[in-house]
Amino acid sequence: MGEKGKKRKTDSNSTYNESDLNDVSTGQDNTVCTSFVGKVINALSTANRVIYGENSETPRTPVSQTVTPTFHPEGQSEGPTTSTPKNQNQEAGRTVQRNDDVINKKLDTILQKLSKLDDLESKFSDIQASVQNMDCRVKNMEQKSKDFEKSLDFVAAEVDDLKAQKYNDITMGPKDENLDGLYDELEKLRAENSEMKRSIEDLQCRSMKNNLIFTGIEELNYENTEESLKDFIYYELQIDRNIEFGNVHRFGRSFRGKPRPIVARFLFYKDLVEVKNSANRLRGSRFGISEQYPTQVEERRKNLYPVMKRLKQEGNRVKLVRDRLYVNGQNYHEGDDVYYDNDVRTSHDNRYRRQQAQRRQRTSESVPQERYQRPVPSAPPAPSVITSSQTEASRRMSVGESEARIPTPQTVS
Repeated sequence: MGEKGKKRKTDSNSTYNESDLNDVSTGQDNTVCTSFVGKVINALSTANRVIYGENSETPRTPVSQTVTPTFHPEGQSEGPTTSTPKNQNQEAGRTVQRNDDVINKKLDTILQKLSKLDDLESKFSDIQASVQNMDCRVKNMEQKSKDFEKSLDFVAAEVDDLKAQKYNDITMGPKDENLDGLYDELEKLRAENSEMKRSIEDLQCRSMKNNLIFTGIEELNYENTEESLKDFIYYELQIDRNIEFGNVHRFGRSFRGKPRPIVARFLFYKDLVEVKNSANRLRGSRFGISEQYPTQVEERRKNLYPVMKRLKQEGNRVKLVRDRLYVNGQNYHEGDDVYYDNDVRTSHDNRYRRQQAQRRQRTSESVPQERYQRPVPSAPPAPSVITSSQTEASRRMSVGESEARIPTPQTVS
């Protein structure tokens, strides 16, 4: 009994020691397994990030202790039973083995995929290099095509020039001797054109010679323009005799309620001269009287107005006839030097004084003492048989007499 008890104690002690060792070894195995599983999980997460991207997250399943049910040989389970440390070690070893197998398989799969990724990366690099090479080749081809097109255009232009030169040599070669004659003819045509323009302009000025433009006369609705002009001549210019007009009308557009100007064609030039000489009575009023000129002449006159004003302020005697400016009796051109000739100036001054005296005398004789309503012209005498040629002849005589009264500027050579 004693030996058996001692033996049992020894067995129990040895069993205790083995269980303790098993517990210690089991704890070490669990620690190693846990660290190994953590490393594997980290490796799996890294592989997932490599394969599926950096932002992919894989669910992590915590490693929990499993309770192994006991199975009977008959196939009936009695539910979970508490295992001995030795059974636990065996179960843990089998679990670790299974986990190792699974992990190894997954690692093999990951390595295979990574190797495929390496192959794909190398292939992609090759494809990218080939694409870049193709781009360079395409760009070179495009540049060569552009250069070729430019060269074709240049060659086509050269061919066209050669064709044109050959055609000119064939057609114009014998006529080179006549080029000088053609140039002379061209210059003659230009001179004739300029002369025709001057002639047309002169005809326009002559056709407008009997025309005056009146500005500032009030415009009424449904007015008789000729009667309005006659009232203006009677009341403002103080001319009490009847003046005959060929045509009287307004022209242009009304601007801001201002009256439109009136253009009147006088039948007799002496009436025009009398009206124009009486225009000094309109100083300081809203009325104005001016001669009518073609558009080209009017533009040149506008350019000469400031020159005429400046020369007049310098003490020169100036006169503007159509589009020509006369300074001290001489035709003035822009840039000419103005000089004084005492003899010429004295003669012009004397003639100017005589003209002013004659105008004052005619004005004093024609102005009535009192202003009254414009009289109705008396009935004309009984018409006599007068031919149109006689009427035109009398008109020309009257125009000639009136022109004789107007002094013309004299040029001094």
